[in-house]
Amino acid sequence: MSWLATQSGAIQAEWKANWKTILVGGVISPGGYLLFLLALHLAPVAQLAPMREIGTVFGTILGIVVLKEAQGRRRITAAGLITVGVILLGLFGLNLRKDDVMNQKAYDNETFFEGYKQLRATGSGLNDALEQPAIRSLLPALSGLEVLDLGCGMGQFAAYCADSAEKRIVGVDISEKMISYARAQNAGDNIEYIQMDIEEVQFQDNAFNLVVSSFVMHYVADYTGLLIEVYRWLRPGGSLSTYVSIRL
Repeated sequence: MSWLATQSGAIQAEWKANWKTILVGGVISPGGYLLFLLALHLAPVAQLAPMREIGTVFGTILGIVVLKEAQGRRRITAAGLITVGVILLGLFGLNLRKDDVMNQKAYDNETFFEGYKQLRATGSGLNDALEQPAIRSLLPALSGLEVLDLGCGMGQFAAYCADSAEKRIVGVDISEKMISYARAQNAGDNIEYIQMDIEEVQFQDNAFNLVVSSFVMHYVADYTGLLIEVYRWLRPGGSLSTYVSIRL
């Protein structure tokens, strides 16, 4: 709160009258956020993010009942829809088949794939402007390393690694169209592309010096299980460079 704001007589009066309640609210608010971060380690993000919106429902109830705010009917309807969605998520969300949710191969849709390919060709998408420079900045020196790219897409990153790493580069992606494009446009003598779910692919222990995954691992059903596998695949002293997306 800025110094000017604290000079308001109304704010000062409110503080004197309800300072205990204000302090409790100040503690509870970040506490709820921390609980959400903890929950991210216990359940899939896709289920937790909508459930976090239940706070809107409580806000609506407090606004109408306690603060006597207007537009009560409209806000109650919206809050009711959120509540129904959360209930349905609780009843059916955990039972959705993995093949239907986590293994969606949207990039094998012809229209979607062509649009994505055109976007990548312009070099103006978030992948080229933000994702690739960010992930490359995390990398160690690639010379002499064997690299695994989980969710390799069209293979641009694998090709980039192949220019610096003399040894094997392996790219894995579930999309048939992505892998076909990668094999045609970003092939190399030391590059191998595998079409498979990154949660199902298998490698020997200590197979790689570096595992890279950019904006892919947040889609998996068993995030912890995948990290355990990655740890097994890495050689002693190896590293994982990853970017994930989490709605907060």
